Amino acid sequence: MCFLYKSIFCHDIRYKEYVAFNKEVGKERFKELCLKIDSIMKPNLDMKEGIYTEEWKKNVTAQQWKDLAQIPEFDREVVENIVDFTLPLNEENEEVEEVEELTMEQLCKELGRTVKIKK
Repeated sequence: MCFLYKSIFCHDIRYKEYVAFNKEVGKERFKELCLKIDSIMKPNLDMKEGIYTEEWKKNVTAQQWKDLAQIPEFDREVVENIVDFTLPLNEENEEVEEVEELTMEQLCKELGRTVKIKK
Protein backbone atom coordinates (compact mmCIF):
# COMPACT_ATOMS: atom_id res chain seq x y z
CA MET A 1 0.00 0.00 0.00
CA CYS A 2 1.37 3.39 -0.89
CA PHE A 3 -1.32 5.71 0.55
CA LEU A 4 -1.12 8.33 -2.19
CA TYR A 5 -4.14 10.54 -2.53
CA LYS A 6 -4.64 12.68 -5.61
CA SER A 7 -1.38 12.01 -7.41
CA ILE A 8 -0.22 12.24 -11.01
CA PHE A 9 3.10 11.19 -12.55
CA CYS A 10 4.47 9.87 -9.27
CA HIS A 11 6.94 7.06 -8.73
CA ASP A 12 8.08 5.22 -5.62
CA ILE A 13 6.68 7.60 -2.98
CA ARG A 14 4.24 7.11 -0.09
CA TYR A 15 2.01 8.88 2.38
CA LYS A 16 1.41 12.05 0.41
CA GLU A 17 -1.53 13.90 -1.09
CA TYR A 18 -1.92 16.33 -3.97
CA VAL A 19 1.34 15.22 -5.55
CA ALA A 20 2.63 15.74 -9.09
CA PHE A 21 6.01 14.51 -10.31
CA ASN A 22 6.76 13.40 -6.72
CA LYS A 23 6.26 16.94 -5.38
CA GLU A 24 3.49 18.00 -3.03
CA VAL A 25 1.75 20.85 -4.84
CA GLY A 26 -1.41 21.59 -2.84
CA LYS A 27 -5.04 21.16 -3.81
CA GLU A 28 -5.47 24.13 -6.17
CA ARG A 29 -2.20 23.61 -8.05
CA PHE A 30 -2.98 19.91 -8.31
CA LYS A 31 -6.27 20.73 -10.06
CA GLU A 32 -4.44 23.07 -12.46
CA LEU A 33 -1.77 20.46 -13.19
CA CYS A 34 -4.32 17.71 -13.84
CA LEU A 35 -6.07 19.88 -16.42
CA LYS A 36 -2.77 20.87 -18.04
CA ILE A 37 -1.39 17.33 -18.14
CA ASP A 38 -4.70 15.99 -19.42
CA SER A 39 -4.76 18.57 -22.23
CA ILE A 40 -1.21 17.59 -23.27
CA MET A 41 -1.43 13.80 -22.94
CA LYS A 42 -5.06 12.85 -23.53
CA PRO A 43 -5.34 13.39 -27.30
CA ASN A 44 -3.13 10.38 -28.08
CA LEU A 45 -2.87 8.39 -24.89
CA ASP A 46 -4.81 5.13 -24.89
CA MET A 47 -3.39 2.61 -22.42
CA LYS A 48 -4.23 -1.03 -23.11
CA GLU A 49 -3.61 -4.39 -21.52
CA GLY A 50 -0.88 -3.36 -19.05
CA ILE A 51 1.84 -3.09 -21.72
CA TYR A 52 2.39 0.48 -20.69
CA THR A 53 5.94 1.12 -21.89
CA GLU A 54 4.95 0.26 -25.46
CA GLU A 55 1.76 2.32 -25.15
CA TRP A 56 3.71 5.36 -23.92
CA LYS A 57 6.15 5.02 -26.83
CA LYS A 58 3.47 4.42 -29.43
CA ASN A 59 0.82 6.92 -28.30
CA VAL A 60 2.70 9.96 -27.00
CA THR A 61 4.50 12.19 -29.48
CA ALA A 62 7.87 13.84 -28.92
CA GLN A 63 6.07 17.20 -28.91
CA GLN A 64 3.75 16.05 -26.14
CA TRP A 65 6.76 15.02 -24.02
CA LYS A 66 8.35 18.42 -24.69
CA ASP A 67 5.13 20.20 -23.70
CA LEU A 68 4.95 18.13 -20.51
CA ALA A 69 8.58 19.03 -19.74
CA GLN A 70 7.62 22.74 -19.76
CA ILE A 71 5.53 22.31 -16.62
CA PRO A 72 7.54 23.82 -13.73
CA GLU A 73 7.04 20.79 -11.47
CA PHE A 74 8.13 18.34 -14.20
CA ASP A 75 10.81 15.87 -13.12
CA ARG A 76 12.40 13.98 -16.00
CA GLU A 77 13.85 11.23 -13.82
CA VAL A 78 10.46 10.50 -12.22
CA VAL A 79 8.69 10.34 -15.58
CA GLU A 80 11.40 8.17 -17.13
CA ASN A 81 11.07 5.75 -14.20
CA ILE A 82 7.34 5.55 -14.86
CA VAL A 83 7.50 5.07 -18.64
CA ASP A 84 10.71 3.01 -18.57
CA PHE A 85 12.56 4.76 -21.43
CA THR A 86 14.53 7.94 -22.09
CA LEU A 87 12.21 10.76 -23.07
CA PRO A 88 12.73 12.29 -26.52
CA LEU A 89 13.19 15.85 -25.31
CA ASN A 90 16.02 16.91 -27.63
CA GLU A 91 15.39 18.04 -31.18
CA GLU A 92 16.81 15.67 -33.75
CA ASN A 93 18.03 18.63 -35.74
CA GLU A 94 19.03 20.65 -32.71
CA GLU A 95 22.38 22.26 -33.24
CA VAL A 96 25.00 20.68 -31.07
CA GLU A 97 27.90 22.92 -30.17
CA GLU A 98 30.84 21.68 -32.16
CA VAL A 99 33.95 21.02 -30.12
CA GLU A 100 37.15 21.86 -31.90
CA GLU A 101 40.19 19.81 -31.02
CA LEU A 102 43.46 21.72 -30.68
CA THR A 103 46.96 20.78 -29.74
CA MET A 104 48.59 22.71 -26.91
CA GLU A 105 50.74 24.47 -29.50
CA GLN A 106 47.66 25.54 -31.47
CA LEU A 107 45.88 26.69 -28.31
CA CYS A 108 48.86 28.76 -27.17
CA LYS A 109 49.13 30.36 -30.59
CA GLU A 110 45.38 31.14 -30.65
CA LEU A 111 45.48 32.64 -27.14
CA GLY A 112 48.68 34.52 -27.81
CA ARG A 113 50.31 33.21 -24.66
CA THR A 114 51.78 30.08 -23.14
CA VAL A 115 49.45 27.68 -21.38
CA LYS A 116 50.61 25.07 -18.93
CA ILE A 117 48.34 22.31 -17.60
CA LYS A 118 48.96 21.04 -14.07
CA LYS A 119 47.60 17.96 -12.33
